[in-house]
Amino acid sequence: MKIENAINEKLKEKIRKHLSGGKDKLEWLENQVSDEKNRKKLKVKWEDAKEKIADLKETFDRFEKQAVDYIEKNPKKALAIASVAGILAASLWSSFQQKKTSPAPKSAVKTKKMPLKLAPKTRKKPVVSKS
Repeated sequence: MKIENAINEKLKEKIRKHLSGGKDKLEWLENQVSDEKNRKKLKVKWEDAKEKIADLKETFDRFEKQAVDYIEKNPKKALAIASVAGILAASLWSSFQQKKTSPAPKSAVKTKKMPLKLAPKTRKKPVVSKS
């Protein structure tokens, strides 16, 4: 009972320590975000990220339109390319999967070789004739 209480107290203390550390880090982050200089940097980075996402969306839409046009003009080739791509993806996937092997069969139980114990020698009493 005393051991369990001691373990529980140690565990509670560790949890308190981690929560305190997390609280300190959250306060630090809040101070960093509330700082005017950092807020301006974050806003600039946010706007840059929005612009990059818009550019990527335009590029994606352009390539998507090209792919659709190609598929409409060459449906058989597109189907063949998609099939090859699927086969390639499946073979790569299967080659990178870990092989599940069955455990090695256990060999027969070996017994310890023990030297043979010979029966103790008996002494033969001489046969005495009564005549």
